Amino acid sequence: MLTTEQKYIKVNQAIEAGEFYTKTSKKEMTEHTQRLYYDLVSQSNPYNNSLPLSKEEIRELKFELTHDLRFVKEKHYKILAQLKMPVEKVAELKSLDDKIRSMPVVKKEKQKVEIKFTERQATHLGTCQVCGCMHKVSKEDGTIAKHGYTVAWNSFNGECQGSHHLPFEQDKKVKKTYILELDDHLEGLEVPETTGNLRKDEIAVWNYESTKRHLARLIEWHCKLMNEWKVKPLKPIEKWA
Repeated sequence: MLTTEQKYIKVNQAIEAGEFYTKTSKKEMTEHTQRLYYDLVSQSNPYNNSLPLSKEEIRELKFELTHDLRFVKEKHYKILAQLKMPVEKVAELKSLDDKIRSMPVVKKEKQKVEIKFTERQATHLGTCQVCGCMHKVSKEDGTIAKHGYTVAWNSFNGECQGSHHLPFEQDKKVKKTYILELDDHLEGLEVPETTGNLRKDEIAVWNYESTKRHLARLIEWHCKLMNEWKVKPLKPIEKWA
């Protein structure tokens, strides 16, 4: 929780900077000015200012004050003066708030960070021939890292067929084999037999049709990539901040 002084410091530092890098940082500063205004008004007690006004009149004047710093206008300064509340401090806050709201949000350009790789650490990414995702490529033999596994009971279960093979940028043999396997799977699909249970039969037919469409689309996608294949360079691992 920031103190009043800390909020003023942050707001002034932001104004000196002249711009914001994100909308969130700008919103944070306007929230600071709004909170400062709220504290200023709520902590000032006009009932203790020996005013030539009745409590009801003071209450009515306070009611006319806005609780949002954005909407403070000349009439509000007159009310503050009538109630002997800190007009100059509110005017200062209003000025700070207006400056902040007029400041632009400029997206900060990311800069490339130098990465110090170890002797065995992967420096490039490659595309898996089976799943089509990008993974690290081994420095030793140029194959895709193990992926597509689950972890249970402190052990790895299963892996993608494209693991430990060359990336698609450099080879397509595994993809060709995988397409043949998909073709065999598609041809091997059998139309479900009817069981007499209408609901179960509908679900079985839906699953069959859905699997058939999925395999057909998958084969079409892999064949398209095969037809367009050519040797490409691997993607370097980069870090930006």
